[in-house]
Amino acid sequence: MTAYLTPQNHARVKIKAKTKSRWQAIDCLIDTGFSSGLALSESFLSLFNLSPVAEQEFELADGSSIFFDVFKIKTKFRNKEKEVLAVFTKSKDNILGLEFLNNLKLVLDLKEKNVSLN
Repeated sequence: MTAYLTPQNHARVKIKAKTKSRWQAIDCLIDTGFSSGLALSESFLSLFNLSPVAEQEFELADGSSIFFDVFKIKTKFRNKEKEVLAVFTKSKDNILGLEFLNNLKLVLDLKEKNVSLN
């Protein structure tokens, strides 16, 4: 799975997450302003057999705060497995944050229209 840019220059990446029955491909927006691992659409929650490990307060872009149940999810990127914290939101988009990016090299070159994640 590789990182890519949309025509609007949004950096995205396709990862896999371990569900109840298989590895599920998930397309995510890369968001370095998001401190956790993943924020997935609520539509994915039924695919997992998860119990919350915590509840955490998050500050939104408008400065308001919201609490979410936090789950541990096994993910895979470039055949390397990593367990990260995830929340499920009402958003239709999926967000990949700093916890997931930890120990990876993210290069965003808008001049050359290129993004890489290694």
